[in-house]
Amino acid sequence: MLTECQDFSTMKIEAGTVCRYPREDHTLRWVMTPKTVALFALGLLLLSATIWLARSKPSSLPTWRQAPVAVDGVLDLTGWDFERDGEVRLGGEWEFYWNELLAADDFADPAVISRRTVGNVPNIWSDYAIEGQKLPGFGYATYRLNIKLNDAEQELALKIPMLSTSCAVMVNGILVARCGQVSEQPEDAIAQYNPQIVRFHADHEQLEIIVQISNYLYNSGGMWYALDLGTERQVEALHDIGLGFDMIMFGTFLFMGLHHIFIYIQRRKGKTALLFGIGCLIGATRLLFVGELFILKLFPNTGIPVIAAAGYITYCGGVLIFVLYLRRLYPNEFSQRVAQAVTIVSGLFVLLELFTPLHFYSDIIIYFHLFMLLVCLLLLRSAWLAVQRGRDGARWQVFGIAFFIAMFVLDIGVTTFYISTNVQYTLVSYILNRQLVLLGLFVLVFVQTIVLSQRYSSAFRTIENMSEKLIAQNKMKDEFLTNTSHELITPLHGVMNMSQSMLEGARGHLNAEQRHDLSVIVSVSRRLTNLIHDILDFSKLKNNEIVLHKREVSLQAMMRINLEVFQHLIGDKPLRIELRLPDELPMVYADENRLQQILYNLLGNAIKFTEAGSIVVAAASVGNMLEVRVTDTGIGIPADKQQLIFQSFEQVGAPVSQEYGGAGLGLSIARRLVELNGGQLTVASEAGKGSTFTFTVPISKGTTGEYAADALPLEREQLALHSVPLPTGAKEADCTNTILAVDDDPTNQQVMLNILAGEPYRIVTARSGEEALRLLDGPDSFDLLILDVMMPGMTGYETAREVRERLSLTELPILLVTVKNNPEDLLGGFSAGANDFLNKPFHAYELRARVRTLLEMKNAAEIAVQSELDFLRAQIKPHFLYNALSTIIGICPRDPKEASRLLKQLSFYLRGSFDFRNYEKFVSIRKELELVEAYCSIEKARFKERLRIIYAVDGAIHTLIPPMTVQPLVENAIRHGVTKRMDGGTVTVTVRRRQDAVEIIVEDDGVGITQERLPELLAEYREQSGVGLYNIHQRLKKMYGVGLRIDSAAGRGTKVSLRIPLDSEVTSDHAEGSVD
Repeated sequence: MLTECQDFSTMKIEAGTVCRYPREDHTLRWVMTPKTVALFALGLLLLSATIWLARSKPSSLPTWRQAPVAVDGVLDLTGWDFERDGEVRLGGEWEFYWNELLAADDFADPAVISRRTVGNVPNIWSDYAIEGQKLPGFGYATYRLNIKLNDAEQELALKIPMLSTSCAVMVNGILVARCGQVSEQPEDAIAQYNPQIVRFHADHEQLEIIVQISNYLYNSGGMWYALDLGTERQVEALHDIGLGFDMIMFGTFLFMGLHHIFIYIQRRKGKTALLFGIGCLIGATRLLFVGELFILKLFPNTGIPVIAAAGYITYCGGVLIFVLYLRRLYPNEFSQRVAQAVTIVSGLFVLLELFTPLHFYSDIIIYFHLFMLLVCLLLLRSAWLAVQRGRDGARWQVFGIAFFIAMFVLDIGVTTFYISTNVQYTLVSYILNRQLVLLGLFVLVFVQTIVLSQRYSSAFRTIENMSEKLIAQNKMKDEFLTNTSHELITPLHGVMNMSQSMLEGARGHLNAEQRHDLSVIVSVSRRLTNLIHDILDFSKLKNNEIVLHKREVSLQAMMRINLEVFQHLIGDKPLRIELRLPDELPMVYADENRLQQILYNLLGNAIKFTEAGSIVVAAASVGNMLEVRVTDTGIGIPADKQQLIFQSFEQVGAPVSQEYGGAGLGLSIARRLVELNGGQLTVASEAGKGSTFTFTVPISKGTTGEYAADALPLEREQLALHSVPLPTGAKEADCTNTILAVDDDPTNQQVMLNILAGEPYRIVTARSGEEALRLLDGPDSFDLLILDVMMPGMTGYETAREVRERLSLTELPILLVTVKNNPEDLLGGFSAGANDFLNKPFHAYELRARVRTLLEMKNAAEIAVQSELDFLRAQIKPHFLYNALSTIIGICPRDPKEASRLLKQLSFYLRGSFDFRNYEKFVSIRKELELVEAYCSIEKARFKERLRIIYAVDGAIHTLIPPMTVQPLVENAIRHGVTKRMDGGTVTVTVRRRQDAVEIIVEDDGVGITQERLPELLAEYREQSGVGLYNIHQRLKKMYGVGLRIDSAAGRGTKVSLRIPLDSEVTSDHAEGSVD
């Protein structure tokens, strides 16, 4: 809150009040800085230019084309071109006929012409004298002006301002405009302002303009303003400029006034903004009733008395508000007596304007002008005094008030003494014929805006500095509290966990006394831990730092999940917890985590103060609220203490506190959390008979527990089966994994869909655990299950247990999403089969990271299995199948039996290659040799006498070997060894025992391998198809520590050998299931 201090040399801070910065004595002195010199030089220049323009003659302005002046009722425009030189103001000497309303035909009478006099326009006729007698303010008269044009046949226009209270304008004898009704009798005259633009055709080089005027309202009649003559475009532009000027100022004043009034509404202590806002609104209102009289465009029938009264009242009221404003702004420099005098005089004139005739108060307004001039001089003196005392903004005030005084004096001269007659053809003539005081007011308001903005900025800087200090101190307090709490919690957890492990026998047998002491340590540690958590929550509630994340929550699911935790709190007490929750219990709209905390506090309180008996949790719908009751059979609460228990750090009494412990924060926190969720917490109790705590929470609109758990409507089921749309430009094939997201809240589902929408995943949603199990039993295969814990019907834990009975941890990882992050909750989730946890509310990047990690884990497991399968199947090459089938087809016509035998061998070979039901790491050596024989039979049919196979196998050996180990070696010997020679060759397969190992040798007498190429055969980067020697070599090294051994020379064949250790354990474990 910003307010003004009586002494700005000090700073006083009270509740919500901010004053100015403290100033040192040396800053209060006036210092002529370059900025100050420039400011006063600018003001002096503006004032000098205004005086010069006001006093300038036509010859003084060479750049402004001088228009002729009417002389003796004639205006000579024969040398004036409207298109070239612009419009003309019809000022000067007009013919004047007092107490006569004449038309064009009347001037043919010489007697009428003989009564003519000449009067200056614009002016008031009370300044005229006929036969030495001044004319009265009331009456009627005719003005006549003859204009000589430079050309005939012109389209011209007249801008007719507020000529008088009633008028009629005639051009060449034709009535072109009327304002009100001109009459010789006051009772027949109708006063009405009607500024307008009239258009006419000048068909002669001579124009006669006759203006009839009658006035019975003001004490000063006459032609107050001059007409403007020019083309239609020029006259309309002149009108639009004036109207636009008024509207710009009106909008500026209105906006600034409302802005500062709203500032005051928000901070009611200082009235500076209020006074400034009211002053701006008064200025905006005045603009509607002066100048182009915009009020007549809104309300055309507005009478002259209303317009005049509004103009004078806003004038007097504006003066009063401005003086009061400056008095508030600089209370030590502006005299209270001056403010009181202005209040009295302004109030008196306002009353006169309200309750006296127009001609009376309009005649004495000159005295208010003089009083206002005196007040302005006093304000200027006070502003200068404020400058000398170093008040912020005082220099601007001097400039603004001085400019306002200058404009005010000129305005009085124009409107009262009609000095514009002397300057109407200068550059400033247009400005002087406006309400100059409005221009001065505009500058003055602009200055006040600068001053107030400086004050607000200064106050805001003070507030910011203080706020930064307070925030820093509060942050230090919070950090101290947090750090201290963490420092306390860490050793407390260590003490509690070590004591608990000793109670469970980790350090050996304990006697009864030791067990009792350790139980006390665990209990006290748990109490201290809960106390620290309560203090942190209490601090957050006190500072309104608790942010609720409301959603649909099932109270049934929450109670079922937390029941085991509450049972753990009971310990050895003969207590039972009963849940009396109807199946049709509606969902509630609350923060799930805080609702759980409320129940935890209430049930924990009931368990603590109940030694035996029961604790009943019941719920029922009451209107649009769900009423939850926690009833215990504990010690009860006396009637005079029932409201006291909800206060912070309060319990029923000192004996209770000593016996049961605690800090008295649990119920206070529970009540605040209930209220934040939109409910109320009450208690009904009787000492010695137990207590019933009842709290309410809003019911979620549109769903109930039964509806959400059991009866999913068709549209929801269809929604659940729909996957999220793929990102723009993505294809179904781009989706690398399929995710099943299970959550009963459609909003949470949509959140997960949106977060994962940019990832290459296909996402399927489900609304319950039952539906998720149905989808898992369906045809779709899923790579990840995202499972919400808190769901109606089957909870997330129960769903996870069902999934784990069907699929392993690597086959379908499970990510549990929950607001519960207690160690007991995490343990329960991992026990149910979860792979990972994600706490609500979560960040998008955290969900994506955990999903990506689990999918990579599953993909890595699949890749490991798939690589094994690829290894086993890689030797099945298209060209081998093609050659084998071609050979069989060629044999079939001449030897069907041989073709049949070969087909059987091929089928056996293929069946052996693809028969990996158990993905075994070992097979019997006999099975591997059968696969070799089947392969060799097919190859011998192709190459006939060019290929010879010799088996040297010890039949007593029944060890196990890695699958697909020997067959690729034989294939390599046939393809790259013997068949490369024109006359073929021999491949020898040897299996024999060598001490504690089985040696397998595949030897050929083919083309051999050069010594340079031998190292490349076992290199990883070597391009190859099929299993390859490198893959076999690596598998053997991984299993046995020794890989393949290759001996070869160009033209001498190749010998590949390997050794399989005789491992009795491996043999016994796998022989039964692997040997046919």
